[in-house]
Amino acid sequence: MHDTFFFAVKATVVLIVFYNHFTVNAFVPTTTSSTSPSRSQGPDVCTSPLFAGMGMGMGATSSKKKKGKKKNKSKGRGLSSSSKKSTPFDVNASIIRLEKKYDELQLSAAKDLKKEEEEAESYSSWSSGEIEMITTEYVIAARDASKKGSIPDWVPICQLCLKRQETDFHEGASDEIVQTAISVYCRELSFLAAEGSRVFSTIARNEIQYSVESIDSFHKFVYDEVIEGKANKSPDQAMTKAEARKTLGLSENADEITKSDIRKAYRNLSFELHPDRFEGTPEECEEATNQFGRVNLAYDTLSSGVREEGKSWYESLGGKERTGFVGPVNLLPLGAAQETMSRHKAEAALCGLDPTMVQSFVARHLRSS
Repeated sequence: MHDTFFFAVKATVVLIVFYNHFTVNAFVPTTTSSTSPSRSQGPDVCTSPLFAGMGMGMGATSSKKKKGKKKNKSKGRGLSSSSKKSTPFDVNASIIRLEKKYDELQLSAAKDLKKEEEEAESYSSWSSGEIEMITTEYVIAARDASKKGSIPDWVPICQLCLKRQETDFHEGASDEIVQTAISVYCRELSFLAAEGSRVFSTIARNEIQYSVESIDSFHKFVYDEVIEGKANKSPDQAMTKAEARKTLGLSENADEITKSDIRKAYRNLSFELHPDRFEGTPEECEEATNQFGRVNLAYDTLSSGVREEGKSWYESLGGKERTGFVGPVNLLPLGAAQETMSRHKAEAALCGLDPTMVQSFVARHLRSS
């Protein structure tokens, strides 16, 4: 009995001691010790990862703030660099883009025309609800407007392709959008002029004036007369200017001939050779009639390209028939011109002319000056 009693008492005491020991260690802050790894593991596992596992996100918030600061700094640096540096205008790259766009506008115009023809054949009373667009081509010429006047007369330098609404189109080159497009591309125009002839590179850009006319007018009154050396007529109706001067009995030097000289010679010969006035044998009358026709042809030939008062040689080409020539063009401020093109939904492109042709006009003007 006594042995059993003492055994129970000892067991109870041991239980009480162990109970008190673990109860105290559970609530007292732990001090790290190399001899008690179990005590250090308990607080490490229970305290350190506790808040991270509760979804409070404290670590993530701090990392986001750091990233945000970096982004703001980099963004600030970008703004400051863009505000300090501005990209210079690259006229050469602009010319390349415009030449490519020229081909695109021509291709688009051809497709639109083909589509209209197909739809017109399908429907007898065809009409589209969309705004009709028109694509036209022009030739632009330039000259020196300074007091020195190294190139005082017009020199063709490039072609302009313009696409705009049908309501903005006017016959010839007098409509607003044509002159607005020239204002938009005045930098490219001076570059193309210098590409055609280096003499334009010696002229200040604000001293260069521009003129414009339809490409049909240019070919009919300028190209065929000056470059080809003949009008677009049948062989029996064609006459060179040298032959015309000889027929009217004028000086061989074209620069010495005025419009009044041509008119005076024409009136005298036409009065003398007119079939209603000429008297002679039938053979002589027939010869006078033929000569009278050549006098008229000579007058028409020389009336084109002879300087009139207030007009240059280039402007006088074609005589009274050439009504589509407009120059000099009044240039608009660049910003206003760009806004007008955008508001009218107009597109334009440029391409240079053959430098050989450009230089031939420059050489003629330099000789005559």
